[in-house]
Amino acid sequence: MRRTKMIGVSGKLAMPSLLALGLLALVCATADASSPATLEYSWLTVDRISGSQTVSRDADGLTTVRFEYADRGRGPSFVSTFRLDTQGIPTEFAASGVNNTRATIDELFRVTGGVATWKSSLEQGRRRTRGHAFFVPFNDTPEARAVLARALLRTPDRRLDLLPGGSATIAQAGSAEFRRDAETLRATLYGISGLGLGPTFVWLDEAGELFGYTDRSWGVIRRGWEASMPALRAAERGALQSHYEGIARSASRELTGLTVVRGARIFDSLSGRLTEPSTVFVWDGKISAVYPGRVAVPEGASLVDGEGKTLMPSLWDMHNHVQLVHLPEYLAFGITNVRDMGSSFEDLQYLVRQIREQRLAGPDIHPMGFVDRRNEFAAPVGMLADGLENALGFVDFYAQHGYSGLKLYSSIKPEWVAPLAEAAHARGLPVAGHIPSFMSPEAAIRAGYDEITHFNQLLLAFVGGERIDTRGPARFLVPGEMAGLVDPESKQVQDFIALMKARDVALEPTLAVIMEMFRNRPGELTPILADVADRLPEAVRRRQLMTTGYNQGREAAFARSSDMLLKLIKILHRSGVRILPGTDNQLPGFTLIRELIYYTEAGIPANEVLQLATIGSARQLRLADRLGSIEPGKDAQMYLIDGDPLADITALYRVDQVFKGRRLYSAPDLLRAQGFMPTNIARPPVRK
Repeated sequence: MRRTKMIGVSGKLAMPSLLALGLLALVCATADASSPATLEYSWLTVDRISGSQTVSRDADGLTTVRFEYADRGRGPSFVSTFRLDTQGIPTEFAASGVNNTRATIDELFRVTGGVATWKSSLEQGRRRTRGHAFFVPFNDTPEARAVLARALLRTPDRRLDLLPGGSATIAQAGSAEFRRDAETLRATLYGISGLGLGPTFVWLDEAGELFGYTDRSWGVIRRGWEASMPALRAAERGALQSHYEGIARSASRELTGLTVVRGARIFDSLSGRLTEPSTVFVWDGKISAVYPGRVAVPEGASLVDGEGKTLMPSLWDMHNHVQLVHLPEYLAFGITNVRDMGSSFEDLQYLVRQIREQRLAGPDIHPMGFVDRRNEFAAPVGMLADGLENALGFVDFYAQHGYSGLKLYSSIKPEWVAPLAEAAHARGLPVAGHIPSFMSPEAAIRAGYDEITHFNQLLLAFVGGERIDTRGPARFLVPGEMAGLVDPESKQVQDFIALMKARDVALEPTLAVIMEMFRNRPGELTPILADVADRLPEAVRRRQLMTTGYNQGREAAFARSSDMLLKLIKILHRSGVRILPGTDNQLPGFTLIRELIYYTEAGIPANEVLQLATIGSARQLRLADRLGSIEPGKDAQMYLIDGDPLADITALYRVDQVFKGRRLYSAPDLLRAQGFMPTNIARPPVRK
C-alpha cells in the first residue's frame, strides 16, 4: 500500500518523518507498560453514539475490555480479558457475554509450554506455536485490532502468523493531526492485510494507543473526539481507493477498436435457450453485431477466444448496500449492475463517480432512496424522518437526484405508507421495502407497495404481521417459528398471491441469507459458501462460520419454515409473481450464485432462473432497452464462463472474462487480488 497524504481536521498537512515513525514503533513496543490505566471509546453508528468500549489495565498485566453497542434490538455486549508477552503477543484470552444476535459468548485461548489451545462454541484447536503466532479472537473488540497492530510493528518484517490460520502484515497508510478546542492529537493510519478482503485500517496515537477506525456505517473513536470521525472516514477511504485503483489497473484492459468474441454459445435471455457457437462483435462499448457460427475476423480486430464457453448477459444483484471493498468480486462473477437498497448519499455518489470514471473496477450502481422514521430502532443507512412532511421531502430529494425508487423501512408509521407511495408514484418512483411494524403485507400492498423486500417480510402475511413489532428480531423470529405450519397451497396463500398478481407486486426474496438464518448451525461454514470453501482465504472463511442465531432452541421449527420457503418460491414463480434475485450480504458474488442455486433446488428450471437474474432484473429497472440480453445495439455487458449453466448452474462460479463497456476484466485476476483462489486459469484475454 502506498503512502497517502491526508488532511487532518485542522486542515494542516500532516506527514510523519522517518524519525517520528521509528519513535512510534519504539513507543508501541512499550505501550502496554506505560499506557493509561483506563481508556474510553465511543462506538458510533452513522456518526451517532450507539455504544462504548472501555480498556482497563491492571498492575499485573491483565487487560480488560468491555464492549457493547445497540443495533435495532440487536448488538453485542461482552467482556474480554487478555495478557501479552514481551512482544505483545497474547498468551491468554477469554471473552464472555452475548454476540450481535444476543447469543451467549464463551471463548478461551491459552499458550502453555509452547502449545496454543483455543475453544469457543464455534471452533476449537491446538497447535504448537513454533515462535510467535498471534491469536485472533472470533469475538474481537476494537482494541484487539490495535493490539495486533502494535505486535506487527514490533516485528522486523512487519509480519506475523495468525491463529487459527493465515498471516498478517502491516503498512503505514498516512497520518493526520486532529484538534478539539486547544488540544491537538496526532495519529498514524495503518493498513493490516490478512484479516479480510482488503486492508483493515486502524489509527494509533503517538503512544501507540488506539485512536479509532471506521467500518462501513460504524466506527470507534477515543471518547471526546467524536467530531473527528468524518475525517477518519475520509482518510481511510482515500487509502482504500488507492489499493483498489491498483486492482482495477492490473486486472483489466481497455478495448480499443473492434473486438470479436468467437466460438461461444450465447445464452439468449429472451428465449431462455443457448444458441449454437456464435460470433459477437463489440465496438465502442456496444454490441455491434451477432452472427450464428464462425465468421471472418477483420484485420486488426482483437479476438477473444470463446471456444467451449458460454457467453452470458451480465447478472444483476437486486439488493445490496454497496461497499468499495466488494467491488471487484461483483465483476469477478459477471455482475455488472447492482441495486443499492440504502446507503449514505455522499458515499454512494462517490462510488458511482469513481466507477463511471473507471478509476475503480465495479458494477454500475442503481440506488433506491431509503426512508425510515427516526427512533431507537432506525436503520443505520439512508434518511431518517421526524414526521410525514419530512419524509415526503425525502421523496422529492431522491426523485431529483436520479434514484431508481423508494425503499421504506420497518419504523415507518403505517399511516405514512399511502401518502409516501402516492408521492413516489407521482414522480415515477416504484415503492419497495420492509413491511412497517404493526402493518400487514396485504395492507402495505393496498397502500401502494410495488415490491416486498426479503422473504421473511412476505411471510408476515401468514403469521399475523399486523400484530408484530418488526423493528427488532421479531421480524425473523415469528416467521422462522411459524411459517413452517403454513400450507403454501392453502387458500390464504393463494389469495395473497392473487393480490400480488393483481397489483403487479414483485418479491425480492434474498433467499440465500434467509436460508442461512433458518438453517443456522453454529460452528459450521455458512451454506452460502459450502460449494466454494476451498477458494476462500483463511481469515474470510473463518468469519463465515455461523454463530448461534435466532433459531437457537427452535431449530426444528425454523428448518420446517426453510423447507416451506423453497416450496413457496416455486409457487410464486409459477403463478407469475416477479422474483428479483438479490443478496444483502457480504461476499455478494458468491451469495448471488447461491441464491440462484436455491431457486433451481426449489424446482425452477435453470434457464428461467437465469432469465430472472438478467433480462428480468433489467426490465424491473426499466433498462431492458440497453441491458439484460446480448443483442446488437445494447451495452457490452456480458461475460464468458466455462461450461453450460443450463445443464449445471454451478458453472456460474467458473467465470473467465467479463465485458463492461469499453473494458475487459480477467475474473481470475480479480479474485486473486482479493485473496480468493479461482477454479479456472485465465488464458491471455485478447490477442491480435
